[in-house]
Amino acid sequence: MQAISNVKSTAAAALACFATSITWPALAQDAPKVAVVEFGEYTVRREVPLNEQRIGSSGVTERVSSEGAHLLRRTDRIEAAPCRRFGAWFQLQPPGQAGLLPITQRLTHPVMTRPDGVSGTVEADDGLLDGSPVLSGFSFTYDWEMVPGTWTFALLSGSKVLAEKSFEVVAPPGGIASAAGGCNAPIS
Repeated sequence: MQAISNVKSTAAAALACFATSITWPALAQDAPKVAVVEFGEYTVRREVPLNEQRIGSSGVTERVSSEGAHLLRRTDRIEAAPCRRFGAWFQLQPPGQAGLLPITQRLTHPVMTRPDGVSGTVEADDGLLDGSPVLSGFSFTYDWEMVPGTWTFALLSGSKVLAEKSFEVVAPPGGIASAAGGCNAPIS
Protein backbone atom coordinates (compact mmCIF):
# COMPACT_ATOMS: atom_id res chain seq x y z
CA MET A 1 0.00 0.00 0.00
CA GLN A 2 1.17 3.46 -0.71
CA ALA A 3 -0.57 6.34 0.96
CA ILE A 4 -0.17 9.13 -1.53
CA SER A 5 -0.03 12.52 0.12
CA ASN A 6 1.43 15.96 -0.12
CA VAL A 7 0.41 16.92 3.41
CA LYS A 8 3.46 18.22 5.17
CA SER A 9 4.86 15.66 7.61
CA THR A 10 4.39 16.51 11.27
CA ALA A 11 8.09 16.99 12.05
CA ALA A 12 8.88 19.11 8.99
CA ALA A 13 5.71 21.13 9.34
CA ALA A 14 6.23 21.70 13.06
CA LEU A 15 9.73 22.99 12.35
CA ALA A 16 8.40 25.29 9.61
CA CYS A 17 5.65 26.52 11.91
CA PHE A 18 8.13 27.22 14.73
CA ALA A 19 10.62 28.92 12.42
CA THR A 20 8.05 31.25 10.86
CA SER A 21 5.55 31.51 13.72
CA ILE A 22 2.71 30.87 11.27
CA THR A 23 -0.30 29.01 12.61
CA TRP A 24 -3.92 28.70 11.60
CA PRO A 25 -5.27 32.16 12.52
CA ALA A 26 -8.74 31.17 13.65
CA LEU A 27 -8.12 27.71 15.05
CA ALA A 28 -9.28 28.59 18.54
CA GLN A 29 -12.42 30.50 17.50
CA ASP A 30 -13.78 29.15 14.22
CA ALA A 31 -13.62 25.82 12.47
CA PRO A 32 -11.54 26.14 9.30
CA LYS A 33 -13.33 25.42 6.04
CA VAL A 34 -11.95 22.66 3.80
CA ALA A 35 -13.50 21.52 0.52
CA VAL A 36 -13.04 18.54 -1.79
CA VAL A 37 -11.85 20.25 -4.98
CA GLU A 38 -11.24 17.14 -7.13
CA PHE A 39 -11.53 13.36 -6.84
CA GLY A 40 -11.27 10.11 -8.75
CA GLU A 41 -8.62 7.92 -10.39
CA TYR A 42 -5.24 9.49 -10.97
CA THR A 43 -1.70 8.81 -12.06
CA VAL A 44 1.60 10.05 -10.66
CA ARG A 45 4.45 10.89 -13.04
CA ARG A 46 6.97 9.97 -10.39
CA GLU A 47 6.82 8.89 -6.79
CA VAL A 48 9.16 10.56 -4.32
CA PRO A 49 9.53 8.56 -1.08
CA LEU A 50 9.34 10.73 2.03
CA ASN A 51 11.37 8.14 4.00
CA GLU A 52 8.54 7.42 6.40
CA GLN A 53 7.25 3.87 6.86
CA ARG A 54 4.79 2.42 9.36
CA ILE A 55 3.05 -0.89 9.79
CA GLY A 56 -0.68 -0.37 9.26
CA SER A 57 -3.65 -2.69 8.95
CA SER A 58 -2.89 -2.97 5.26
CA GLY A 59 0.81 -3.64 5.64
CA VAL A 60 3.75 -1.27 5.43
CA THR A 61 2.53 2.23 4.64
CA GLU A 62 5.02 4.33 2.73
CA ARG A 63 4.31 8.02 2.38
CA VAL A 64 5.16 9.40 -1.02
CA SER A 65 4.82 12.88 -2.45
CA SER A 66 1.97 13.48 -4.86
CA GLU A 67 4.24 15.58 -7.04
CA GLY A 68 3.08 15.24 -10.61
CA ALA A 69 -0.33 13.77 -9.71
CA HIS A 70 -2.78 14.03 -12.59
CA LEU A 71 -6.49 13.23 -12.55
CA LEU A 72 -7.37 10.54 -15.10
CA ARG A 73 -11.09 10.24 -14.48
CA ARG A 74 -13.49 11.96 -12.10
CA THR A 75 -15.46 9.16 -10.46
CA ASP A 76 -16.46 7.82 -7.07
CA ARG A 77 -16.82 4.23 -8.35
CA ILE A 78 -13.44 2.47 -8.44
CA GLU A 79 -12.82 -0.94 -10.00
CA ALA A 80 -10.27 -2.79 -7.85
CA ALA A 81 -7.16 -3.44 -9.95
CA PRO A 82 -3.41 -3.71 -9.32
CA CYS A 83 -1.67 -0.33 -9.19
CA ARG A 84 -4.97 1.60 -9.45
CA ARG A 85 -4.71 4.95 -7.68
CA PHE A 86 -7.67 6.91 -6.37
CA GLY A 87 -8.32 9.67 -3.91
CA ALA A 88 -9.43 13.24 -3.30
CA TRP A 89 -7.81 16.66 -3.36
CA PHE A 90 -8.69 18.83 -0.36
CA GLN A 91 -8.11 22.58 -0.02
CA LEU A 92 -8.59 25.23 2.66
CA GLN A 93 -11.34 27.69 1.77
CA PRO A 94 -11.22 30.28 0.46
CA PRO A 95 -8.41 29.11 -1.87
CA GLY A 96 -5.02 30.64 -1.09
CA GLN A 97 -5.75 30.76 2.66
CA ALA A 98 -2.55 31.54 4.57
CA GLY A 99 -1.25 29.65 7.58
CA LEU A 100 -0.70 26.05 8.61
CA LEU A 101 -3.50 23.91 9.99
CA PRO A 102 -2.68 20.79 12.07
CA ILE A 103 -4.73 17.95 10.55
CA THR A 104 -5.13 14.20 10.50
CA GLN A 105 -5.67 12.43 7.18
CA ARG A 106 -7.86 9.38 7.77
CA LEU A 107 -8.77 6.56 5.40
CA THR A 108 -11.47 4.12 6.45
CA HIS A 109 -11.98 1.00 4.36
CA PRO A 110 -13.58 -2.45 4.62
CA VAL A 111 -11.75 -5.01 6.75
CA MET A 112 -8.51 -5.95 5.06
CA THR A 113 -6.36 -8.78 6.35
CA ARG A 114 -2.61 -8.94 5.83
CA PRO A 115 -0.94 -12.31 5.10
CA ASP A 116 0.26 -12.43 8.74
CA GLY A 117 -3.37 -12.37 9.93
CA VAL A 118 -3.46 -8.77 11.23
CA SER A 119 -6.55 -6.91 10.04
CA GLY A 120 -7.92 -3.39 10.27
CA THR A 121 -10.21 -0.76 8.80
CA VAL A 122 -8.49 2.60 9.44
CA GLU A 123 -5.24 4.26 8.37
CA ALA A 124 -4.30 7.71 9.74
CA ASP A 125 -1.48 10.18 9.25
CA ASP A 126 -0.86 13.51 11.01
CA GLY A 127 0.49 16.60 9.30
CA LEU A 128 -0.12 20.24 8.54
CA LEU A 129 -2.28 21.66 5.77
CA ASP A 130 -1.34 24.88 4.01
CA GLY A 131 -3.34 26.82 1.41
CA SER A 132 -2.52 24.61 -1.58
CA PRO A 133 -4.61 21.59 -2.68
CA VAL A 134 -3.65 18.35 -0.93
CA LEU A 135 -4.09 14.88 -2.39
CA SER A 136 -5.12 12.10 -0.03
CA GLY A 137 -4.98 8.88 -2.03
CA PHE A 138 -4.41 5.16 -2.15
CA SER A 139 -2.71 2.79 -4.59
CA PHE A 140 -3.59 -0.93 -4.64
CA THR A 141 -0.24 -2.70 -4.29
CA TYR A 142 -1.20 -6.15 -2.93
CA ASP A 143 -4.00 -8.57 -3.75
CA TRP A 144 -5.35 -8.49 -0.17
CA GLU A 145 -5.79 -4.69 -0.33
CA MET A 146 -8.33 -4.83 -3.17
CA VAL A 147 -11.37 -5.14 -0.91
CA PRO A 148 -14.74 -4.09 -2.34
CA GLY A 149 -16.86 -1.72 -0.27
CA THR A 150 -16.92 1.89 0.87
CA TRP A 151 -13.57 3.67 1.22
CA THR A 152 -13.63 7.17 2.78
CA PHE A 153 -10.84 9.76 2.82
CA ALA A 154 -11.28 12.45 5.50
CA LEU A 155 -9.36 15.44 6.83
CA LEU A 156 -9.82 16.12 10.52
CA SER A 157 -8.82 18.90 12.90
CA GLY A 158 -8.78 17.25 16.30
CA SER A 159 -11.91 15.10 16.31
CA LYS A 160 -13.83 17.35 13.89
CA VAL A 161 -14.19 16.13 10.30
CA LEU A 162 -13.44 19.12 8.05
CA ALA A 163 -14.16 17.36 4.75
CA GLU A 164 -14.50 13.83 3.42
CA LYS A 165 -15.00 11.94 0.18
CA SER A 166 -16.26 8.36 -0.17
CA PHE A 167 -15.63 5.90 -2.99
CA GLU A 168 -17.30 2.60 -3.76
CA VAL A 169 -14.63 0.04 -4.65
CA VAL A 170 -16.05 -2.81 -6.77
CA ALA A 171 -14.74 -6.01 -8.33
CA PRO A 172 -14.45 -5.59 -12.10
CA PRO A 173 -16.32 -7.96 -14.44
CA GLY A 174 -14.30 -11.18 -14.55
CA GLY A 175 -12.90 -10.70 -11.03
CA ILE A 176 -9.94 -8.91 -9.50
CA ALA A 177 -6.57 -9.41 -11.22
CA SER A 178 -3.46 -10.34 -9.23
CA ALA A 179 -0.94 -7.68 -8.23
CA ALA A 180 1.89 -10.23 -8.36
CA GLY A 181 3.79 -8.14 -10.94
CA GLY A 182 4.13 -5.23 -8.50
CA CYS A 183 3.56 -1.51 -8.85
CA ASN A 184 7.04 -0.08 -8.46
CA ALA A 185 7.47 1.32 -11.96
CA PRO A 186 6.50 4.99 -12.33
CA ILE A 187 3.61 5.70 -14.69
CA SER A 188 4.31 8.29 -17.36
